[in-house]
Amino acid sequence: GRAAPVQRRMQTLIDAFFETQAFKALRPRTQRGYTQTTGYIRAWAEALGEPDPALIGKPDIEKLLAKFDDKPTTRRMVKIILKLVMDQAIDMGWRTDNPAARIKMGAPKTKAAIWEAVDVEAYAWAAVGMGQPGMAALILMEWEIGQRLTDAYLFRAGAEYLPDKGLFQFRQSKTDAPVSIPVS
Repeated sequence: GRAAPVQRRMQTLIDAFFETQAFKALRPRTQRGYTQTTGYIRAWAEALGEPDPALIGKPDIEKLLAKFDDKPTTRRMVKIILKLVMDQAIDMGWRTDNPAARIKMGAPKTKAAIWEAVDVEAYAWAAVGMGQPGMAALILMEWEIGQRLTDAYLFRAGAEYLPDKGLFQFRQSKTDAPVSIPVS
């Protein structure tokens, strides 16, 4: 017999995207983030009554993204993942265009604060006063080397920190780029 035709649903596209080499090549942490973000897309498609992805247009996507106007980082991730999923629709021959790709969106404004040396010292002494000398060391080290907190949090003596060489050597959690930082 003949195979049943593939049902044109967002879930089918998402599942197909998860099977691509591009997705499989992502780091596990990135895969988890993408998988979590597709939950928003799945819920949206369900609320629309599971329309054929070939019929979803830019105005539909704009409405979805507007739900995240108060969460700019989430809005941007939903747009990025939806673009990848809609590219899958093109690859599967369901569409010839990608309406998500036509939506322009800048990076969200960050609320990063740059601490002054006097602030760092005050926070470090406060941590010591609270019986947390390890936290004080982490604050001082993080300020000195300027790496992601996730990377610094995972440092281990003898692995990332090499006291005999007087430096930190590690791979960044996000980019996997090698980093060497001499200890001052």
